[in-house]
Amino acid sequence: MPARRRWVAVAIPLVILAVAGLLRLVDLGHIDRIQFDESYYANDAHALVERGVEIERPAHPPVGKWALAAGIAVLGFDPVGWRIGSAVAGTAMVLATYGAGLLLLRDRWLAAAAALLVAVDGLAITTSRIAMLDAVLALFVSVALLLLLRHHRLRARAPVTGRFTPAGPELWLAGVALGLAVGTKWSAAPMLAAAVVLVGWTEVRRRRPTRGVGRAVLEGGITTVLPLVVVPLAVYVASYGGFLLNYTDSKVYEQRCPELDCEAPVSERVAGLVFHHRDLYRMHRELEHTHPYRSSAPTWPILQRPVLSYLERCPTTDGTPCVVPEGTTARVVMVGNPVLWWTMLAALPLVAWQVVRRRDRALIGVLALAASLYVPWLGLGRGYLFYLAPLVPFAALALVAGTRSLPGRAAKVAPWAVLAVAVALLVFLFPIWYGMPLDADATDARLLLDSWR
Repeated sequence: MPARRRWVAVAIPLVILAVAGLLRLVDLGHIDRIQFDESYYANDAHALVERGVEIERPAHPPVGKWALAAGIAVLGFDPVGWRIGSAVAGTAMVLATYGAGLLLLRDRWLAAAAALLVAVDGLAITTSRIAMLDAVLALFVSVALLLLLRHHRLRARAPVTGRFTPAGPELWLAGVALGLAVGTKWSAAPMLAAAVVLVGWTEVRRRRPTRGVGRAVLEGGITTVLPLVVVPLAVYVASYGGFLLNYTDSKVYEQRCPELDCEAPVSERVAGLVFHHRDLYRMHRELEHTHPYRSSAPTWPILQRPVLSYLERCPTTDGTPCVVPEGTTARVVMVGNPVLWWTMLAALPLVAWQVVRRRDRALIGVLALAASLYVPWLGLGRGYLFYLAPLVPFAALALVAGTRSLPGRAAKVAPWAVLAVAVALLVFLFPIWYGMPLDADATDARLLLDSWR
């Protein structure tokens, strides 16, 4: 590789990393108190640092909270400490998007455009600047996508011989990433299932001409199940190591032994873990659906009902001292960059044309994985728009992939034109993504839809 190309290959990801890091890490402690669901996750993460297990009834598995706990362990229990884990995860997710884009789009400039669209997305930014689980989940999902694409590309190049070819390290690492994703939120489980189907089908298909159906299914099944079923399950169980070791400090132990004087052998700890999962399932099944920011999944990509995670006014409604200037309001609105999401929706016919015209199996796989993260929500009633956070990389990659169908020079210019408008909107919406005080007119101008109010 010529020296200039080597320089560009190094410079592009460094610039992407710098842009993403600045947007997520600068003034991370600006909101100097617990906001929104940090009341759950920051305190759960602090409990993990202090006791190795959550004190209260947890709402999700522990992996994401361990990521938050790492920041608290290093920087202390303060706003920067409990948010740095999310911020680092959100920054790394942008870089993982670039890697996935290189493999999917096979053009470093198109991959850079996709990654920068993720970097300037409001949903990716706001979920990275709050101590919640969604940025951590998005990181593991994007890393899994990168590794699955790498596996697909290497398999496509490898000749099929008469010898059994086991899974490469990319697939084993993808299994680790998917196990960590499910260990952060169960909503990643459909992506794990989709990965098993996609990889299994591919492995059987490539072996069938030389092996016959029976042997192809056997070898393809072994190649798929070990890294994408056994490994994620092992990672998920291992994520509860703190629970098992510190069981007597857990809420489950308190529920199963109100007097706190019961013995806790291994059998009881395992039974407690089973009890915890039943309780966790029951809690999500019975979750109330009347929260003012809950909305139906079909409305999420059009950004109809965002979540307000922080609000300060002056004068205050209860007479307490103001923390923002007189006559202003500061808020954080967890909503995506409309340029990315609305343009992506408009580009879906171009993406479909890519699938039909090029029969791009990698793009088909990416779309299937994206669908696995979104479609289940269509049948689960209402949720929150920030549940789309793991889909931000998929939206950017799909948008840029679609522009390849444009004629001539437009295919190269379109992604950067979209990015330029997205950056302009980032500058305009910056105050409502970062909790900056605005007067009434400035606030009203930035609430682009009536449903944002």
